[in-house]
Amino acid sequence: MLRQQRSERRFSLCVATLLCHLTAALSRPASLTQDSPSLQVNVTTLNTSGEWVEVSWSGIQSPSIHDAVALVVPADVDYRETAPAKHKWASESPTHLDTGSGSLKFRLLNHRADMKFIMVTNLTDWLGLFDVIAKSQIIRPANPNEPLQGHLARTTALSEMLVQWTTSDMGKPVVRWGTRSGELTSTARATTDTYLREDMCGGVANSTGYINPGLFHTAKMSGLQPDTRYYYAYGDEEYGFSEESSFVTAPPPGSDATVKLLAIADLGFCEEDGSMTWPGNYPNAVAVEPVGTDVEIISEVQNALHMGWVNYCAALITAKRMQEDIDGRTLIVHNGDVSYAEGFVYGWNIFMDMMGPLVQRAPYMLTPGNHERDWPGTGTRFDFPPARDSGGECGVAFDKRFPMPLQGRDKEWYSFDHGPIHFLQFSTEHDFAPGSEQFAWILRDLQSVDRSVTPWVVAGFHRPFYTDSVYGNSESGDVGFTDAIRAALERLFFQFQVDVTWFGHVHSYSRTCPVFQRNCMGYAPDGSANAPVHMLIGHAGAPYSWTISPETPPYYESVAIQHGYLRVAANRTSLQMEAVNSLDGTVVDSHTLTKPAGWRPDQAARLATIALFHSNYTPTWLELSGINGPAEDLVLRPAEALLFSDPELLHALRNATLVKNPIAFDTIEALDQIFEPINNIFKERLADSATTSEAAKFFYEHYFRDLFALYREHRDGLVKGRPTSFVPPTRLPVNQGF
Repeated sequence: MLRQQRSERRFSLCVATLLCHLTAALSRPASLTQDSPSLQVNVTTLNTSGEWVEVSWSGIQSPSIHDAVALVVPADVDYRETAPAKHKWASESPTHLDTGSGSLKFRLLNHRADMKFIMVTNLTDWLGLFDVIAKSQIIRPANPNEPLQGHLARTTALSEMLVQWTTSDMGKPVVRWGTRSGELTSTARATTDTYLREDMCGGVANSTGYINPGLFHTAKMSGLQPDTRYYYAYGDEEYGFSEESSFVTAPPPGSDATVKLLAIADLGFCEEDGSMTWPGNYPNAVAVEPVGTDVEIISEVQNALHMGWVNYCAALITAKRMQEDIDGRTLIVHNGDVSYAEGFVYGWNIFMDMMGPLVQRAPYMLTPGNHERDWPGTGTRFDFPPARDSGGECGVAFDKRFPMPLQGRDKEWYSFDHGPIHFLQFSTEHDFAPGSEQFAWILRDLQSVDRSVTPWVVAGFHRPFYTDSVYGNSESGDVGFTDAIRAALERLFFQFQVDVTWFGHVHSYSRTCPVFQRNCMGYAPDGSANAPVHMLIGHAGAPYSWTISPETPPYYESVAIQHGYLRVAANRTSLQMEAVNSLDGTVVDSHTLTKPAGWRPDQAARLATIALFHSNYTPTWLELSGINGPAEDLVLRPAEALLFSDPELLHALRNATLVKNPIAFDTIEALDQIFEPINNIFKERLADSATTSEAAKFFYEHYFRDLFALYREHRDGLVKGRPTSFVPPTRLPVNQGF
């Protein structure tokens, strides 16, 4: 959704870099020492993944804000052809600019290869535009075959559970399990797979973002009993085994037991040590601008102008909160836009490390989003205009890393039962219209559900079914897409009495009433809903979508712009859903669907309703058309020109709290320091008689004049990211709810 905006931002950054070069040249102090530059790390062996190390340096002749310490993996790679894994600005060390020496701490993952740090100067843009002035000694993993990235997954059989992990070499990978801790008496051999550079479809995925992803071992634990805790470990006799972990299987079909689970979409990743990953993967990538420079300020303001958000590490906060909430949960559902690695293998490594404490304790079931699948000419639904959101991975990395019970290669649809819920998972990145293979499968699956065993049907996918976003009426825009998916599937979901849908793509939270063709249908006398409830849960960690309509349609019962996840508890007569705020654990929204014992679907009645149904709802122009390019062309571009030509305004923004301190809290006062000057520029622009576009005027009236009201209602107290030294608390208080 944000691809065009991000490209525009990068173009402007290239222009602004000229100013940054001049500023840096004038500000560099005289040479402070004649010593040769040196870079040292306090270890040469990484004993286990996730260890902290200290990197120190001295002898930097003309220390600058454009000096950085970067991690290179593998150690012998040509770092002008393969992006470094991550970096920190040397100026984060308080002594660097004064003495040309300093130190920083990094958290290192086992990437299954030797690694080293490099000191670079003149880091102002992409690969090739920096100079390497020092290199550390090589750091070698003690065990390149340390079993890492373990995660569980369901099959269609209730008596089975998959576990997948990663090593460097083949060996003889197995999983061991049992019902007693320390007594893992059952064993199963794993199958092994991987993907190569040539398996990628283009972009950074087969160039600057590719390193060896390792071997993926997948083993099946079988013969499992329902509602039972199993302990397990995976690995190899020679290479070593993982630490023991455990999970609980789902209750038997048709039982009255309650199942508890968590659901998310649009998460992303963030480094615990505050490092920045190399530009190119979103949202964790940070353009190479030191804090406080003109180009960095321009970047911050462009974020606000084009996207309405300020970058931060909400993904890590959400993951930490979910870890404290995982006890008693037997399933995690993730509906698209998973890591946002977008072709960078490092990104997947960081993401899986972040998610490990969760996905080793409950099966992790996913559907692909645009940032996993979309690439031109590869069968994606969004070839015109061509979508490049996967960075060239085109679904290959996703499929290899997450063994879902698919219908075949690149047939990203499947279903499974979990307690009283039948989950129907499908792909919005593939054709789902009547006549398509996926539509035929969805129809067959809905026809086959035994509602006496699984009274609840939950449909999961990535892009929205209903939206309160006003972004775009094109096929790939939020408004245009929801029209297409409802035209294809809304009658089908209504007929077969799907209870609820969970989706993402738009980065916020919302919940509709039981709705059909934009009409609230209410509840039957027995308490059951007369239509599906649609829930947007794209608020897990990716930057907020500020395209939420200021005129909330009446079929919405809850809208919130807060990061979090969905907490669910279900039995045969009740489906409870709570939206949890990641930052403080409070419940943002709560809704419960109910059915009487012995409930049965009535398709004949639903078909009769469809035949006689006449909508009395009149959509607004925002619901029908959304807002597209003209508002940006007529308002944002001229406003940027005014902003970038005003040195006094740039100086004022340089002193803004959120520019000076990237880990400050997003208080309303701090946000006003950035947005109030921009607001004044828009007022000036719109006073120009040449601005006659109604869309442009609406864009200002609601996206900027009313933006402060949205902040005050939804954003007070949220943590800003792009951290330079952010380490989240190891334990977060949780309002356990149900």
